[in-house]
Amino acid sequence: MVNSQNSNSANNKLRSIVSRVLSVGYYVSIIITLAGLILHLAGAGSWAVTVIKAGLFILLATPLLRVVTAVLVFYFIEQDKKYALISLAVLLILTVSIFIGREF
Repeated sequence: MVNSQNSNSANNKLRSIVSRVLSVGYYVSIIITLAGLILHLAGAGSWAVTVIKAGLFILLATPLLRVVTAVLVFYFIEQDKKYALISLAVLLILTVSIFIGREF
């Protein structure tokens, strides 16, 4: 019973941290994108486009940051090397996919 409670506590901690990372990434990207839109409406030209692209980049990078967070949480907080390695493999696959996708 104690292992079950520890496991549930660990899962809740992981979910909480990952949820925070995703929420912050989402809200930061929305704020930056809206700032770029306001700059565009104010006539800032290419500067506004750069800010909008930065907001969209953050939005697209947020899931990748979620996997990085999982690696760190599993390795340093949970002390679970098996899941840290699995998350690291997912991170490697995502990173390779990003670079391969840029070629096509």
